[in-house]
Amino acid sequence: MYTEAGCSAPTDTRDEKAERARLHGVSTTARDQYLAERKNIQRVTGPATMLSIKATPSSALSNAVKEELIAKNYAAFLTLPKVTKPRVLAWTALRVARWKRTGRSPPP
Repeated sequence: MYTEAGCSAPTDTRDEKAERARLHGVSTTARDQYLAERKNIQRVTGPATMLSIKATPSSALSNAVKEELIAKNYAAFLTLPKVTKPRVLAWTALRVARWKRTGRSPPP
């Protein structure tokens, strides 16, 4: 198999194999620790995402009401937090100077 031109059998020494096995163990441990820590992260769903999520079942239920498969669209009764767009703050020369002096973002 390995006798063709340009191909040769692997010639790893015992030390190289041991080092490769050690590095594999280290990377496996690091990956497992990373995945375990990720499970503890709790992500918060924002109001805009909630509205997008609600749109799909609400649309399906509206179609079912039109086809008289169900009596009411109960997704329409769901109240969600109000979606507010963040205000844009212009960084004027005065605000930049204050930020450089204090290290804090300027108030709106």
